[in-house]
Amino acid sequence: GAAEWVAFHCGAALVGMEAAAFGVAVGGVSLAGFGTGTDDGPEESATVILQVRALGSGVALRLEGPGLEVPSMMLVDGLPAGFVAAWAANRALYPRGVDVILCAGDGIAAFPRSLAIEEV
Repeated sequence: GAAEWVAFHCGAALVGMEAAAFGVAVGGVSLAGFGTGTDDGPEESATVILQVRALGSGVALRLEGPGLEVPSMMLVDGLPAGFVAAWAANRALYPRGVDVILCAGDGIAAFPRSLAIEEV
């Protein structure tokens, strides 16, 4: 499966979600299972790489947060059910929380934990 491929090709150790520095998800995933760091060490949290079907089509998301001068819109096809609500719970942990990198083909989009996401 995917875990064995990543372990072999990247030399990554297979550990539980709570201990993972990075998680690779090829299907639905619960962000709540990953380590969120601590108040003194928020950088110790996990980064989750989440495969989606497409960027540029699908559900419309409104993004707002540091690094964006004005709110932005993004289309994503293939987010797990309940992702926006799970993201709100994750963001509420700030400065702790996980970061997410969406990937689809050769496209990527990074969601830092400080980003507010709303489905429109």
